[in-house]
Amino acid sequence: MPESAFFKGKKLRINTLVNYLFDWFVLVEKIAFYVNEGYIFDHYLNVIKCLGSEKFIVILAEKFKEKEYESLVKQISDNGWEYKYLGDVYYRCKFRVLITHIYFGGNTSQRQTQASKLMRLKHKIISFFKNQDSSVSENEDVKDRYFQNNLGVYNIRFMYGLDNGGAKLGDWNNLFDIFFCHGPYDANLMGGLYQNQHILWATLDTITISFKRQMKTKN
Repeated sequence: MPESAFFKGKKLRINTLVNYLFDWFVLVEKIAFYVNEGYIFDHYLNVIKCLGSEKFIVILAEKFKEKEYESLVKQISDNGWEYKYLGDVYYRCKFRVLITHIYFGGNTSQRQTQASKLMRLKHKIISFFKNQDSSVSENEDVKDRYFQNNLGVYNIRFMYGLDNGGAKLGDWNNLFDIFFCHGPYDANLMGGLYQNQHILWATLDTITISFKRQMKTKN
């Protein structure tokens, strides 16, 4: 869970905290592209261009507020595409479809109890103010919901590069409902490992059709 979701200049964001504890959020009927690096925006760009601007929103990591990223933010704005920063939507909104490319934290897709949330929050607050690593050790009985499950109802992994093993094939892939692969090798590999998910080659036609279908059917 990004600290920016709860803290802004070391001030606790009370409304976000309440949303987190009680699972309160606004459901946004749009496709959200989460961008954590500039090259990932380029990775999504051809698909974004094929969608009507009313269909999607770009969610930018907090670092894109920095001056060095002004040109990218201007590109988005000049095209009339809606964008928001992560800290403005995390634990406030949930998007019908969320597009990401990799693991961003968490260890379960299950909803957390309020007790487990309070335990997690306690750890985060202590770690934040002591400037320590806020990750939870494997020995701690604390569950943290996957980042993508907190932000999206239907999660799609838009794969970046060839996933031929290692960390990219971790258990966290089970959080995704569908994989957009680059070709038959990736598709066969992911299909053999994650049989409950849909596997598609990432062509513009299949992606656009899938988006339209899932926007209509996912509750």
